[in-house]
Amino acid sequence: RLELYKDGNTDFSLEPTDIISIKNPIFIESLDGDNLEAYKLYLRGKGIRAIFQGREKDIIRVDKFQSTNLFNLSFKIRRYLEDFFDQLLPSIEAGILKSIIFGNQGYLEDEILDLFSISGTAHIIAVSGLHVGVIVLILHKVFGFLGMGKKEILLITMIFLLLYSAIANFPVSIIRAVSMYYLYVIACFLHRRYDPINGLMLIAFLLLLYNPLTLFSISFQLSFSATLAILLFYPWINQSIKIKANYLQSLISVTVAAQLGTIPIMIFHFQQISLIAFVANIFIVPILVPLLMTAGISSLFSIFSMHWASRINLLTHVLLKYMHWMVRKLSNLSFASIEVVSISYYHIIFYYSLLFGAYHIFWSKRKELN
Repeated sequence: RLELYKDGNTDFSLEPTDIISIKNPIFIESLDGDNLEAYKLYLRGKGIRAIFQGREKDIIRVDKFQSTNLFNLSFKIRRYLEDFFDQLLPSIEAGILKSIIFGNQGYLEDEILDLFSISGTAHIIAVSGLHVGVIVLILHKVFGFLGMGKKEILLITMIFLLLYSAIANFPVSIIRAVSMYYLYVIACFLHRRYDPINGLMLIAFLLLLYNPLTLFSISFQLSFSATLAILLFYPWINQSIKIKANYLQSLISVTVAAQLGTIPIMIFHFQQISLIAFVANIFIVPILVPLLMTAGISSLFSIFSMHWASRINLLTHVLLKYMHWMVRKLSNLSFASIEVVSISYYHIIFYYSLLFGAYHIFWSKRKELN
């Protein structure tokens, strides 16, 4: 990993396909030790072996890797979309939208990040299974409207998801969600029953077999714990609450299940727990579908007409402004979150033991009734 320091107000920038030469790099730290913790362990899990510092004046762009592949194509699409949103949206709204689409929180200032964290809606700006689900829903509806058959819809959606994964730089949460969809498609073509829990465990096993240090990634921990909790507890919670609006009941059930699965992990890594996450998600998650739809449609129109793209983006701006306003209002509540100084591994083990014990008791009683 190279930490680059700019030498002034210059426009020097690097792209992933650039081949560079670095003069006088400063060695900072090796990541090959056995006692790595927190972020350093995460970097090692990403394959980074050492950290260096370099200055802009010491970097020479030697050449560009000339190849047309998925990586280069995804980078060009990402750069185009970044420039498009920056051009037509205010900086804060553009940063939020880019974070939602690409899952990179580097687009946001620390203050905005804190608002999403306190409100319990940080998963909105970190690409997750929710984003994949929304994309799959939109693609299935659009292709179905165009009269395509089920098999064609599944295959084309797989291609779109692969491209989106590359644009988002293949985060663990996206790999998990897309892989589960791929397993579902394979099961459909083979006329076999799809078991999402077995699929989830298979994907986790393969990821850890490929790189055991992935276990220490926050993205891995949150993605798999939330998904497993939803698969296990969503039916129970959905049966326990009765709301006339079915969509609202499902949303609350999914939110509660995901929170049950991730509470100790959130406390361990962020030392706080949101008390308004359930309410915040009810007000914010429903606009994710129209937001991604308007952003996607405006992006497509921009290829042919920037005038119409800017018109459509007015709705995108309104939705983003609402999201920002709602997150800020809820986060400023005095009881929005509580700080937890520390939590040990024993507390985490005890919590999950109680949680899965409750699951076992619930399903045992359900079998007796049946």
